[in-house]
Amino acid sequence: MTRRLAVLALSVVALAGCGTGDVEVPPETPTATTQEAQTPMSDATTLKENLPTEVGGVRLIAYNIRPDRAGLHLGPDQRTIRLDETITVDGTDYTVAELVPSDPARGDHSNGWVSLTSE
Repeated sequence: MTRRLAVLALSVVALAGCGTGDVEVPPETPTATTQEAQTPMSDATTLKENLPTEVGGVRLIAYNIRPDRAGLHLGPDQRTIRLDETITVDGTDYTVAELVPSDPARGDHSNGWVSLTSE
């Protein structure tokens, strides 16, 4: 019994010394990244990665999106597009305004996008 009381007393003393006092507390790590907070341009046509989007009666699918290029199914054709490039869809010119690759911080599935602005 005396031994249990001694262990209990030592435990209480040890816990009492657990205050923050002069102990350096590490800064909080932000949970949101720039990629996570980023959203597609509001005034643009957004092509979400691997999801068909109809633009001017033409089916477009953006895929393999990288910061400097992406694949694009433009109807039955496939091509590589780059930032600031102009593409024509059903007689309308669009500029590739954003190429945003998928990022694990935004979820487990493909979550990148291409933003097109009409000229």
